[in-house]
Amino acid sequence: MRLVSYGPRGSEAPGALVNDTILPLPAVMTQMGLSPTGGIRSVLPFLSALAEGIDAALERGDETIPVTQTRLGPPVPDPPNLSTVGETTSRTSPSMAWTLMDFRRYQ
Repeated sequence: MRLVSYGPRGSEAPGALVNDTILPLPAVMTQMGLSPTGGIRSVLPFLSALAEGIDAALERGDETIPVTQTRLGPPVPDPPNLSTVGETTSRTSPSMAWTLMDFRRYQ
């Protein structure tokens, strides 16, 4: 099982990837009495309790989504910080010099 974000770009929802299907986590969180709002970062504080909820949902036969029928998003779509190490400029390596626009294109 892996935590994933899935759905349309910009409005990804948290899910658990189990085999080739995604179990939507908002429904699991609701049944556990947790707020189902937010993305993948909103489920991180509840990982230990969430694992039990995911197992219970799979045993109940909760609805899953085949991976082939949705878009997998970035692991953390809205990182709180972005750090870089070292220096790469167009003078030292033209092929490795990325601008902010290049970075946004690949999100």
